Amino acid sequence: MPYDADTNPNLIPGNRWIGLRSTVKNLPGGSVAITLWADITGTGAWTEVASAVDSGTVIAEKGYAGIRTDFMDVEFDDYRAKEL
Repeated sequence: MPYDADTNPNLIPGNRWIGLRSTVKNLPGGSVAITLWADITGTGAWTEVASAVDSGTVIAEKGYAGIRTDFMDVEFDDYRAKEL
């Protein structure tokens, strides 16, 4: 069912595991590309769901990574961060 602010404001399925994957990549010229994929069915079928380019913040040094949610009660399983 497609998004609708009144009848379907939440596209995140509840009460089941979903997969999320993201990449953060420095681009030539000092910008950063961020891409997010989701595996809603848990079958390994990844779909790009969002992407953006931040033109003001290059990632120049090692740092910290984490997960934050301001929505729903959630659990995380198998969180990994790795350099590509």
